[in-house]
Amino acid sequence: MSVKKGERKPSCNEAFHVAHQIKNELLNYVFTDLGIDTAKARNYPQVFINYITLAKDDMFKQVRELYLRVSNAGCCKVVTDIDLKYRREQILKAIAACYKLEQVCMTFIETSRAQNIDVNINKYYRLTQLIVKEIDLLRSVKNKDLQQFRKLKKNQEKQGVYFPVG
Repeated sequence: MSVKKGERKPSCNEAFHVAHQIKNELLNYVFTDLGIDTAKARNYPQVFINYITLAKDDMFKQVRELYLRVSNAGCCKVVTDIDLKYRREQILKAIAACYKLEQVCMTFIETSRAQNIDVNINKYYRLTQLIVKEIDLLRSVKNKDLQQFRKLKKNQEKQGVYFPVG
């Protein structure tokens, strides 16, 4: 029997899928909103054009970091303490990358408004919602791993099986 989507427990695969969605959304935004037309660029101050270049690089860096950490967390199965520590470390770094990405996007919007450049906030709202969803998924995966590891450890103690601890 299949489980309804709303009743499923969060998995690292779902977190990876949302990270992929964030990457795609951000690439769409970078190519549509952050791309500078040569006709419009004459009206922008050079400082702002330099800032846009830095913002693009920072956004790509954070998305790359997020994607890498979620991939690393998804590839290991939690069996020992070392696996649990490694996976939790990767998840925490992915959460940090999400927060940094959200901060970069908000700074870009604020700076654009300060330069009197129209930015469609509704486009960035979806990206922000995806980032919040990713953070929630990663936190729940982290908690689920800990519960699963405790359950595994309890079963091992009942059966008298000993696995070395980190």
